[in-house]
Amino acid sequence: MGILLPTKELDFRMASAVQAWSRGCPFQDLEAHTSLSDGDMVRYLRLAVQLQRQTMRALMDYPHFANDPYLAEKLKSAANRVNRDVVDAEKQLRQT
Repeated sequence: MGILLPTKELDFRMASAVQAWSRGCPFQDLEAHTSLSDGDMVRYLRLAVQLQRQTMRALMDYPHFANDPYLAEKLKSAANRVNRDVVDAEKQLRQT
């Protein structure tokens, strides 16, 4: 029967924008890296943070990974570098 609604294919055209953002690029400068709208870019970055957090939680169920502080720290660090400024939804909620 197959999958009726497959997941969207990976879009590596965002790689440059995500890398620039994770290295501290101001949000308004991301337009040099992608043609995505601001809203789409924020949404995709928030989804990336969510995926990193879910991966971290899922790995804690496996003893080999649960005791690996290096992997946990890498995932936390990656999420923190992306989850800033306009991407940080929790911060926006606290401000309202």
